[in-house]
Amino acid sequence: MYCYHCMHRVGNNAAFCTHCGRPLTPKTSPRLLKPGTVLNHRYLIGEAIGEGGFGITYIGLDMNLDMRVAVKEFFPNGYAGRNSDVSNHVELNFKHGVSKFLYNNSFITYIFYSG
Repeated sequence: MYCYHCMHRVGNNAAFCTHCGRPLTPKTSPRLLKPGTVLNHRYLIGEAIGEGGFGITYIGLDMNLDMRVAVKEFFPNGYAGRNSDVSNHVELNFKHGVSKFLYNNSFITYIFYSG
């Protein structure tokens, strides 16, 4: 079991994270991915840590590397919608921004891995 705020391991019966001290009940919103969602059988999603015009950033865990990561979701304001109480499916009405989002974030990946 993980704390969805800091993505550190916690005991199964714990009420608070021993690392960050936060309660283990995650913040939720129908607009956000649910904490505990797994993407591509690899990335465990935690709480949202930021939102901008192009999307939402979550703290996450790369389960293959056992490493905390930031996961950026393309979710442009005014052009995307979701109700995670029903599904994590995103309704997109704007496709041009996807290529720009991916292009901008390729630099972040390069900077992170190039040291």
